[in-house]
Amino acid sequence: MPVGSKMDPPLAEAKPISNGGSASGITELRTGKNLHSGKLQLERGVGICERNNSADTKGNDVRIILGQFDEEMAVKVFCCAYDEEMYGSKYQWIIPGWYENLWWDSWINSSQCLSKNLLAAMEGYIGVDFEPLSSKIIKTISGRTPQQYEKEYNAKRGDGQSSKFHGYAYDGIWVIAKTLQRAMKYLNATNKHQKIEDFNYTNHKLGKIFLDAMNETNFFGVTTMDGYIVPYNYSNVYIS
Repeated sequence: MPVGSKMDPPLAEAKPISNGGSASGITELRTGKNLHSGKLQLERGVGICERNNSADTKGNDVRIILGQFDEEMAVKVFCCAYDEEMYGSKYQWIIPGWYENLWWDSWINSSQCLSKNLLAAMEGYIGVDFEPLSSKIIKTISGRTPQQYEKEYNAKRGDGQSSKFHGYAYDGIWVIAKTLQRAMKYLNATNKHQKIEDFNYTNHKLGKIFLDAMNETNFFGVTTMDGYIVPYNYSNVYIS
């Protein structure tokens, strides 16, 4: 994978503008003079391969570009970036880090740019990934450690295809179960003449009970690094 490169000048605040996005999944961050707050805001979502958008991007002094797309689209986007001269030390591309090794080799023939041009545009990109399972050796809500859970998962799936999100699905089911359990306990304690079976999408009172119960749900899961889910997961992010 291409090595990281430094960006010049530094990133500062960006105006919070949003649109519907595009197939290429690009988000821009504008440069500026200071970063005292340490906070970044999204500029907008664009399709970088559209001529007008690429011109606007360069004209607005956008230097950090976040991409959310698959490998095939990544090759096309970097080819466009090369054609528009949106690469090098003045630009920083941040893309998903869960692509296959040498991912560009599989798709270079589907593009219209030379390999050397593609590699030049890619040079210095940052790949961002997440840790699929916690590395902590601690018993989770199921009584298993993340390592024991993974071993059991692999044994049960056999030769079946694995998903890196399996731990999140597992913890998600626990979140649902604990939420329903907490909601049932609340309904019983308050003598409400309602049951969880009465829920429908127009029952806002019961919906709020579920939402509050979910927000109060916390436990050690197989994916969480900070020890609990409330109800979302904030696991480690890896940069490659």
